[in-house]
Amino acid sequence: REWNALRDRLKTLGGSTQAVALLNLRQDAGFLSTTAGALPFVATHPDVFADLPLTFDDLSKTVDEIVTVPFVRNFIDCMCIFCGFPAKGAMTAHILYILERFFEESAAFSVPVGGTSQLGETLQRGLEKFGGKLQLNAHVEEILVEDGRAVGVRLKNGNVVRARKAVVSNATPFDTVKMIPQQEGESPKLTKWRDDLGTLPRHGAISHLFLGVDATDLDLSHLDDPAHLIVQDWDRSMQDSQNLCSFFIPSLLDKSVCPEGKHVIHVYSSGGEPYEPWEKLTPGTEEYEAYKKERVEVLFRAVERAIPDIRDRL
Repeated sequence: REWNALRDRLKTLGGSTQAVALLNLRQDAGFLSTTAGALPFVATHPDVFADLPLTFDDLSKTVDEIVTVPFVRNFIDCMCIFCGFPAKGAMTAHILYILERFFEESAAFSVPVGGTSQLGETLQRGLEKFGGKLQLNAHVEEILVEDGRAVGVRLKNGNVVRARKAVVSNATPFDTVKMIPQQEGESPKLTKWRDDLGTLPRHGAISHLFLGVDATDLDLSHLDDPAHLIVQDWDRSMQDSQNLCSFFIPSLLDKSVCPEGKHVIHVYSSGGEPYEPWEKLTPGTEEYEAYKKERVEVLFRAVERAIPDIRDRL
């Protein structure tokens, strides 16, 4: 009953996202200009904007009003793995489509033909089409700031790349700020941003396994779907990376992603792997390798539910 009530409520919230595309939603004054195109819809659905504040808020606020059953709450957290947070922390707009459209009859697991490398190659083609240049092994050491503006980057090899208009970083805010050394007389906004980042809690990481396996005499006809979620214990948190994980076998759908007679499997945990223990270890050391083996054991066990001899097939 509570699950159906939540889905009904999500359908009404979904009306607000039909009025305003998610790409147009913002949290500043520009919201007025980017949502102006929704006025015709709003004219016939005048109550739609009343729900918009909830689309920016935690999904948990909607869940807490409706759902009390622990199993259902855990199930919702399980679905939220696709945006990296449990219901508390997941923006409702991000999860609306997942929780509602996930159960539509026509729902499908969409993957790029040719493998995920096609995403990067497509972005590269688009970049080069419009005059851009992709440079590999160009690790940024410092973002150069002059007169309060980012004007370029200094690479670890000493080369400097000057920006024509702006510097765009796709690193995390925590990593980006490390590349902007504190300067005397810097912008107060930059100083505040740096200080505020130091007070933000870290979100957990995701552990991954990318496996290539021998498919000789491997019968996977018992798998109705190439994607599976594995929960060790429904009474434990879905953010526990040792509890919730998923595996996906894209070669069941697309034979081009691996040689004939092979399969590729992607296994990953929920976004709750604590970063602090890893931070104390040095990659390549015996301690690091031992801890890595310990933490990914649960991922291997998840795949063994479908392929018991997976380790022998690597």
